[in-house]
Amino acid sequence: MKKKVMFLMIMVMSILMSMTAFAGVWRTGASPNENRWWYDNEDGTWAEGGWQWIDGNQDGTAECYYFDSEGGVAADTMTPDGYQVQADGQWDGQAAVPAE
Repeated sequence: MKKKVMFLMIMVMSILMSMTAFAGVWRTGASPNENRWWYDNEDGTWAEGGWQWIDGNQDGTAECYYFDSEGGVAADTMTPDGYQVQADGQWDGQAAVPAE
């Protein structure tokens, strides 16, 4: 029974993680946030408050980005959950830094 539950959880997580935001556009903020980027879903909402898989460059492959509670993408930093993101905001694919 435990194996079935684990299998089901893995399947659900795989499906959720594979969902990609296809419609949308990257936008910069207005002053004083002109150097920050947001992802406009073009449906009246913004990516915000955690990780999102987005094919923002429309190359057919989604990239993972971390958005703060205000919708700004984290760039060239460590996210609150310990993952490194590149200068363009993409997760670098590395595992979280272990807590010391």
